[in-house]
Amino acid sequence: MSGFINGGMNGASSGVMNNVPATPLFGVAASGRPVILNFKQVQENQFLAGFDTPQNIPDVSFFLLPGFEQYALNGFGASIHFSVDGQNWEFLGAVAANKPSDIFRTGWPSNETLKNCAFLQIGISVEPIENLVKLEGGARPVADRMNFAKGIAMNLFHYMESFEKRAMDGGNFLV
Repeated sequence: MSGFINGGMNGASSGVMNNVPATPLFGVAASGRPVILNFKQVQENQFLAGFDTPQNIPDVSFFLLPGFEQYALNGFGASIHFSVDGQNWEFLGAVAANKPSDIFRTGWPSNETLKNCAFLQIGISVEPIENLVKLEGGARPVADRMNFAKGIAMNLFHYMESFEKRAMDGGNFLV
């Protein structure tokens, strides 16, 4: 399992490493915010960054950059996590060579624990793809939201359809 999930980022607060990789490996973007490319390396395969006022961020885009190719060729991918306290990490999603970018729903605007949060840590873990496949069950894919929106649209359609009346001019419908 992921080191973030098991609290493996404890070294982040004690400053095990504060290196910033020379070539960016991945990036994170949120609407209306600068793209994050400079992550601090806190362990061999773990990196940190963060967002101010996370309660205003409904989705994040996570993507691999050309510098990640060395890891991808060796069967690695990257997972994204978040934490308020640096100890308890929650999985958002993962990307790999076969899916080098994705958009993940955060749930932060409706998260009560983040209402007064000034800064949220973002953790990236470079892991074997087998580990990422196990974690993927916790992702919040955009497709779920699209299906939800489609359901709302269909309910609206059926509601409007209930007011349907046949016109006297040969069967045309008025809605």
